[in-house]
Amino acid sequence: MAKAGPGRPRVYCGHSCRQQHYVERRTAVADGRDPDRVAVDRRALELFESRRLQLQLALDDLGRATRSGHDAPEEATQGELFDWIVEYARALVKTELS
Repeated sequence: MAKAGPGRPRVYCGHSCRQQHYVERRTAVADGRDPDRVAVDRRALELFESRRLQLQLALDDLGRATRSGHDAPEEATQGELFDWIVEYARALVKTELS
């Protein structure tokens, strides 16, 4: 049930992951759903998007600070901005889309 077309073939960490993906695709087709679409809890998605935006804004602030040679608008140091980026990145990584 491999998808034909351009691109790389699917790569799996092991046989059990390949089997699980096969079963999920077959179930989706049997239920009349697109096997390449994923259902995500709305609250989890909103939390993920919020954390992604926080990270993006912190990266933008750090980029402006390093380009201009001055601190960010909030007068934060580059070290503080870096700490925020690490904090927001860790929160984003912990977000589960279930």
